[in-house]
Amino acid sequence: MDKKKAVKLATASAVAASAFVAANPNASEAATNVATVVSQAKAQFKKAYYTYSHTVTETGEFPNINDVYAEYNKAKKAYADAVALVNKAGGAKKDAYLADLQKEYETYVFKANPKSGEARVATYIDAYNYAVKLDGLRQQLADAVQAKDLAKAEELYHKISYELKSRTVILDRVYGQSTRDLLRTKFKAEAQKLRDSLIYDITVAMKAREVQDAVKAGNLDKAKAAVDKINEYLPKVTDAFKAELTEAAKKALDAYEAALTPKVESVSAINAKQVVVKFNKAVQAGTATGGAQVVANYSLDGTNPTRVELSEDKKTATLTFGAGFVSKLNKYVEFKVENIKDATGKDVTKYQAPLFLEDKQAPTATVEYKAPNVVVSFSEPLKKQGTELGSVSGSTATVSVDGVPTTSYTITDDNTASDALTGASKITLSGLTPGEHTITIVGAQDLAGNFLPDVTLKVNVSEDKTAPQVVSMTAEGSKIRVKLSEPVVDTTLNGQANKRLWLTDGTNNVYATSAEQVDTEGKEYLVDASAFIPAGNNFVTKEITVKAGSKDASGNTSSDFKQTLTITKDETAPKVVSTSYKDDKIIVKFDEPIAAGTSPLTTGTDLNVRYTDTDGVVKVDNAATYSPVAYVYDANNDGDTTDAGENQYLVIPVTDTDFVASSKLKAGSYEVTLPAGVVKDVYNNSTTAPIKLTFTVAQDSTTSATLGLSVTQVSPGVLEFVVGAAGTELTSAALDVNKFTINGVALPVGTKLYFFGDKHTIRAELPEGAITANGIRTVAARDITDKYGNTLTQAAKDGVAVNLTENVRPTAQKVELADNKTLYVTLSEKLGTLPATVNGIKVKKNGSYVDAADLTFAVVNNNQLKITTTSTVFNLSDSITVEITGTNVADANGNLVKDAVISK
Repeated sequence: MDKKKAVKLATASAVAASAFVAANPNASEAATNVATVVSQAKAQFKKAYYTYSHTVTETGEFPNINDVYAEYNKAKKAYADAVALVNKAGGAKKDAYLADLQKEYETYVFKANPKSGEARVATYIDAYNYAVKLDGLRQQLADAVQAKDLAKAEELYHKISYELKSRTVILDRVYGQSTRDLLRTKFKAEAQKLRDSLIYDITVAMKAREVQDAVKAGNLDKAKAAVDKINEYLPKVTDAFKAELTEAAKKALDAYEAALTPKVESVSAINAKQVVVKFNKAVQAGTATGGAQVVANYSLDGTNPTRVELSEDKKTATLTFGAGFVSKLNKYVEFKVENIKDATGKDVTKYQAPLFLEDKQAPTATVEYKAPNVVVSFSEPLKKQGTELGSVSGSTATVSVDGVPTTSYTITDDNTASDALTGASKITLSGLTPGEHTITIVGAQDLAGNFLPDVTLKVNVSEDKTAPQVVSMTAEGSKIRVKLSEPVVDTTLNGQANKRLWLTDGTNNVYATSAEQVDTEGKEYLVDASAFIPAGNNFVTKEITVKAGSKDASGNTSSDFKQTLTITKDETAPKVVSTSYKDDKIIVKFDEPIAAGTSPLTTGTDLNVRYTDTDGVVKVDNAATYSPVAYVYDANNDGDTTDAGENQYLVIPVTDTDFVASSKLKAGSYEVTLPAGVVKDVYNNSTTAPIKLTFTVAQDSTTSATLGLSVTQVSPGVLEFVVGAAGTELTSAALDVNKFTINGVALPVGTKLYFFGDKHTIRAELPEGAITANGIRTVAARDITDKYGNTLTQAAKDGVAVNLTENVRPTAQKVELADNKTLYVTLSEKLGTLPATVNGIKVKKNGSYVDAADLTFAVVNNNQLKITTTSTVFNLSDSITVEITGTNVADANGNLVKDAVISK
């Protein structure tokens, strides 16, 4: 206490004492007044407490804080006055009075370091003032959110988070459950609610900066972890900051992706026709999906997909393969991805690895009413049995409508005819009456044999009275694009059978058939409108009418639709998009359909071949000529040359007298020149200059010999077959365990068989235990051919003698304690020489690991691993465990000891 306060207190005590003596002439009265003052002071203590506690209890609201302060200050003064009086006139009861006053004062009013239930008023005032401050921060945060000030919101978010984590304990010190609850509800809960509502926003903002910093520091693992959080949390941010955070996230993700080396992240088969390729960053659609040249960038045992679809974020390609895919299921094949570029133009690292094709996913079914039919679609093709859904052993599945089995449905093979699959992708039921119907399917299987779970589908059929209408009509050069409100079907228009649309300018008529359909449903058509352009003109503007009469599947008929359009004559010659060599053919793709009816090249056309072999020697053969064939190229390899887009291809077969006097092209680079004017589009626009076609042939294709076989054992249970000479390219059919035998028996089920390094080297990883004893065995091959049909020598068919070692891994059988510092682990067979450093073996004593540096290892008695400790002492009562995980200890043949946990 400073000197001024001491003087004031002394003066006040003297005045109080004088007043007391003057008013109380005798000691008995003094004692009575002391007791009264003490009692009144204690009453004031409680009154100050009741000012907040009773108000909260009785009204559920906080009292005016000024009222609490007033009573609190009165209580402090009453305490000071009472203490002064007791010290002056307390007499024999002085110490008792002082102790009582202090106890009550510290309980209800103030104490320097209070415990639970003490200093109730002071603790309440501190808590209330703190809560008001916290609520102020909450209001500021709410204002920042309202103003969409992300920087301010983040600052306040962290301030409130600090308060909630570190300081709100002050609220829990207040005496009285109802008061504590009200403080938490009115202030803490509201602040926490607002703070928590922004947790995703602030995390995304922080992680976006973290990505940028990590990328600059070259820590892409840290950046990836932050990117994952951004992707997880961005969909959950509030509307207030969604736009700003989306932009920040995009910049962060762009920075991360720009720093990545583009590569294939994963490849997996998802059903009996599709493989999914995931890239670590967005790729260029032009290199990853669409068109014959692009599908060639993916191969499965040399077979390209029939369709490639790229996800919206351009990071996932779904590849659809033809029917032959099913025959490869449950086998290892070589999968390759190459010539892909990322969104910035960087090359995606070439991917080549074995892929195990499997389909264990059961198909699913959905139903939809597509007037006037009900269509059940499957997630993947199902087996067929004639015109019905197929099931096990060639029988049929059961399809029922409202509990009654039916075979009155039609099967669609697949969404795209070029996929060449024989499975049912959907079934269509017609003639169902209006109302709700129940469709059940029992016993159906996908192409891999997975059963479709018994399904019950409900669908509501309504009466279709809505006619199809033209939604829009636009001119695109010499063509008109017509979009409809719903699909239309073949009908007779203007006396013309099998038409979908009839367009007229009042004099000339053009029609659209299914061939002009450019969507999958039949709602959009691209029609050649060059007939509307008068002879001698290169454009015309006139009113075009799509005449009434087009019908939907329910027979509803469209009405007239008119639009004034400017149609422009096509006067541009076709241009080469790409050139490649495949299946002994030069394949040239143009940017538009080329003329039909006649071959664009005639016999004797000089192709001016310029060839550079692999040694860099240039050869020129101006005598190379072309023998005319049908020009349309089967771009999808499905046997159907009528698919849309395939008349954009010119195919030039390599014949016996073409190209450096060989029926097959040698490895090297080629330049073939087509004379001017030999290619024309459907509007008779001819190429005006010679067209130079360049392409490469990677492998010499002149092989004509039988194929030898050599076999070596790489390691126990791993064999390597080399078929033919270097450069031989086997077909994927070679990856069949039944084509290789050991002592006349096919390789066991579970063998992993794949191309290794090239297409004539095959690795076979036999399942453990396939070879149980060392010895010479005859390994043979059969029915293996290369891509040109060359077959195995008789010696290969007869077999090669190979000394095979057993591939049974030893197992740990028991652990024994020999003495205080020695353990013996008994194995199932003889061990080999220990490596210089033994890895993967740990010892636990009573639940704690023994320091690895304290262990030494040795082999004794052929099949026992001796473990000796340097300082650790074992007792008979100890719990001892030996853990073996990924050890490098092996048997005499190199088979590693199996993982195990054994205890004494």
